[in-house]
Amino acid sequence: MGKTNKTSQKKTKDTKKTSKKRSIIKNELPVPKHTPDEEKKIVLKCIIMKLSETDALKYLHTMKFKIGKTKFYEIKQIINNERKQRIHNLALENGFADSHLGVIDTYETILEEHWRNYHAESAGLKKSRILNFISETTLYLTNANDETMEIIRTQEEIKKEIGDEVKT
Repeated sequence: MGKTNKTSQKKTKDTKKTSKKRSIIKNELPVPKHTPDEEKKIVLKCIIMKLSETDALKYLHTMKFKIGKTKFYEIKQIINNERKQRIHNLALENGFADSHLGVIDTYETILEEHWRNYHAESAGLKKSRILNFISETTLYLTNANDETMEIIRTQEEIKKEIGDEVKT
Protein backbone atom coordinates (compact mmCIF):
# COMPACT_ATOMS: atom_id res chain seq x y z
CA MET A 1 0.00 0.00 0.00
CA GLY A 2 2.72 2.44 0.93
CA LYS A 3 4.57 1.66 -2.29
CA THR A 4 1.54 2.38 -4.49
CA ASN A 5 0.94 5.73 -2.82
CA LYS A 6 4.57 6.81 -3.44
CA THR A 7 4.36 5.64 -7.04
CA SER A 8 1.18 7.66 -7.72
CA GLN A 9 2.73 10.74 -6.10
CA LYS A 10 5.81 10.35 -8.28
CA LYS A 11 3.62 10.03 -11.44
CA THR A 12 1.72 13.18 -10.49
CA LYS A 13 4.99 15.11 -10.05
CA ASP A 14 6.30 13.74 -13.36
CA THR A 15 3.08 14.79 -15.12
CA LYS A 16 3.37 18.32 -13.70
CA LYS A 17 7.01 18.53 -14.82
CA THR A 18 6.11 17.28 -18.28
CA SER A 19 3.26 19.80 -18.69
CA LYS A 20 5.59 22.60 -17.53
CA LYS A 21 8.19 21.46 -20.06
CA ARG A 22 5.54 21.42 -22.81
CA SER A 23 4.43 24.93 -21.88
CA ILE A 24 8.01 26.16 -21.97
CA ILE A 25 8.69 24.39 -25.26
CA LYS A 26 5.55 25.79 -26.91
CA ASN A 27 6.23 29.26 -25.48
CA GLU A 28 2.78 29.23 -23.93
CA LEU A 29 2.07 31.92 -21.42
CA PRO A 30 -0.94 31.97 -19.16
CA VAL A 31 -3.89 33.65 -20.84
CA PRO A 32 -4.45 37.03 -19.17
CA LYS A 33 -7.92 38.17 -18.11
CA HIS A 34 -9.27 40.87 -20.40
CA THR A 35 -11.71 43.65 -19.64
CA PRO A 36 -15.02 43.84 -21.53
CA ASP A 37 -13.70 46.92 -23.38
CA GLU A 38 -10.61 45.01 -24.51
CA GLU A 39 -12.83 42.17 -25.68
CA LYS A 40 -15.03 44.60 -27.62
CA LYS A 41 -11.98 46.17 -29.28
CA ILE A 42 -10.54 42.83 -30.40
CA VAL A 43 -13.92 41.60 -31.71
CA LEU A 44 -14.35 44.94 -33.50
CA LYS A 45 -10.99 44.29 -35.18
CA CYS A 46 -12.34 40.94 -36.37
CA ILE A 47 -15.39 42.70 -37.80
CA ILE A 48 -13.27 45.37 -39.50
CA MET A 49 -11.01 42.72 -41.01
CA LYS A 50 -14.18 40.90 -42.20
CA LEU A 51 -12.96 37.61 -40.72
CA SER A 52 -15.17 34.57 -40.97
CA GLU A 53 -16.34 33.06 -37.70
CA THR A 54 -13.64 30.38 -37.84
CA ASP A 55 -10.86 32.83 -38.71
CA ALA A 56 -12.06 35.28 -36.06
CA LEU A 57 -12.00 32.62 -33.34
CA LYS A 58 -8.51 31.54 -34.46
CA TYR A 59 -7.35 35.17 -34.41
CA LEU A 60 -8.79 35.70 -30.93
CA HIS A 61 -6.99 32.59 -29.70
CA THR A 62 -3.74 33.79 -31.29
CA MET A 63 -4.15 37.14 -29.53
CA LYS A 64 -4.60 35.27 -26.20
CA PHE A 65 -8.33 36.01 -25.83
CA LYS A 66 -10.39 33.13 -24.45
CA ILE A 67 -13.57 33.90 -26.35
CA GLY A 68 -15.77 31.11 -27.64
CA LYS A 69 -18.38 31.18 -30.37
CA THR A 70 -21.29 32.19 -28.11
CA LYS A 71 -19.34 34.96 -26.37
CA PHE A 72 -18.05 36.18 -29.76
CA TYR A 73 -21.61 36.64 -31.03
CA GLU A 74 -22.73 38.26 -27.76
CA ILE A 75 -19.94 40.83 -28.07
CA LYS A 76 -20.79 41.42 -31.75
CA GLN A 77 -24.40 42.10 -30.72
CA ILE A 78 -23.28 44.54 -28.02
CA ILE A 79 -21.10 46.37 -30.56
CA ASN A 80 -24.00 46.55 -33.00
CA ASN A 81 -26.37 47.84 -30.31
CA GLU A 82 -23.91 50.55 -29.24
CA ARG A 83 -23.11 51.65 -32.81
CA LYS A 84 -25.17 54.84 -32.98
CA GLN A 85 -24.09 55.91 -29.50
CA ARG A 86 -20.45 55.41 -30.55
CA ILE A 87 -20.95 57.57 -33.65
CA HIS A 88 -22.50 60.30 -31.53
CA ASN A 89 -19.67 60.13 -28.98
CA LEU A 90 -16.99 60.18 -31.68
CA ALA A 91 -18.56 63.24 -33.27
CA LEU A 92 -18.61 65.07 -29.94
CA GLU A 93 -15.22 63.94 -28.60
CA ASN A 94 -13.16 64.32 -31.74
CA GLY A 95 -14.46 67.72 -32.77
CA PHE A 96 -15.82 66.24 -36.00
CA ALA A 97 -18.23 69.13 -36.50
CA ASP A 98 -15.46 71.70 -36.04
CA SER A 99 -13.24 69.84 -38.47
CA HIS A 100 -16.02 69.59 -41.02
CA LEU A 101 -16.81 73.30 -40.73
CA GLY A 102 -13.10 74.03 -41.18
CA VAL A 103 -13.14 72.15 -44.48
CA ILE A 104 -16.13 74.16 -45.69
CA ASP A 105 -14.46 77.43 -44.66
CA THR A 106 -11.32 76.40 -46.55
CA TYR A 107 -13.27 75.64 -49.74
CA GLU A 108 -15.08 78.98 -49.49
CA THR A 109 -11.75 80.81 -49.08
CA ILE A 110 -10.27 78.95 -52.05
CA LEU A 111 -13.33 79.82 -54.14
CA GLU A 112 -13.04 83.53 -53.26
CA GLU A 113 -9.34 83.49 -54.16
CA HIS A 114 -10.06 81.80 -57.50
CA TRP A 115 -12.61 84.52 -58.33
CA ARG A 116 -10.10 87.24 -57.40
CA ASN A 117 -7.51 85.61 -59.66
CA TYR A 118 -10.06 85.26 -62.45
CA HIS A 119 -10.96 88.95 -62.37
CA ALA A 120 -7.29 89.99 -62.13
CA GLU A 121 -6.25 87.84 -65.12
CA SER A 122 -6.36 89.18 -68.66
CA ALA A 123 -5.16 86.12 -70.65
CA GLY A 124 -8.05 84.03 -71.97
CA LEU A 125 -6.39 80.62 -71.50
CA LYS A 126 -5.48 81.35 -67.89
CA LYS A 127 -9.01 82.63 -67.22
CA SER A 128 -10.34 79.35 -68.64
CA ARG A 129 -8.08 77.30 -66.32
CA ILE A 130 -9.19 79.37 -63.34
CA LEU A 131 -12.83 78.73 -64.26
CA ASN A 132 -12.06 74.98 -64.22
CA PHE A 133 -10.61 75.37 -60.71
CA ILE A 134 -13.71 77.34 -59.68
CA SER A 135 -15.91 74.59 -61.06
CA GLU A 136 -14.00 71.87 -59.16
CA THR A 137 -13.96 73.84 -55.93
CA THR A 138 -17.68 74.54 -56.22
CA LEU A 139 -18.30 70.82 -56.63
CA TYR A 140 -16.24 70.06 -53.49
CA LEU A 141 -18.07 72.77 -51.56
CA THR A 142 -21.45 71.44 -52.69
CA ASN A 143 -20.47 67.93 -51.58
CA ALA A 144 -19.29 69.25 -48.20
CA ASN A 145 -22.59 71.09 -47.74
CA ASP A 146 -24.52 67.93 -48.69
CA GLU A 147 -22.48 65.99 -46.12
CA THR A 148 -23.34 68.66 -43.54
CA MET A 149 -27.03 68.13 -44.16
CA GLU A 150 -26.56 64.36 -43.87
CA ILE A 151 -24.65 64.80 -40.60
CA ILE A 152 -27.45 66.98 -39.22
CA ARG A 153 -30.08 64.38 -40.20
CA THR A 154 -27.99 61.57 -38.70
CA GLN A 155 -27.43 63.47 -35.46
CA GLU A 156 -31.17 64.13 -35.17
CA GLU A 157 -31.88 60.41 -35.71
CA ILE A 158 -29.25 59.45 -33.13
CA LYS A 159 -30.63 61.92 -30.57
CA LYS A 160 -34.13 60.57 -31.17
CA GLU A 161 -33.00 56.92 -30.83
CA ILE A 162 -30.91 57.66 -27.75
CA GLY A 163 -33.84 59.57 -26.25
CA ASP A 164 -36.17 56.65 -27.06
CA GLU A 165 -33.74 54.18 -25.46
CA VAL A 166 -33.50 56.32 -22.31
CA LYS A 167 -37.30 56.51 -22.05
CA THR A 168 -37.75 52.72 -22.31
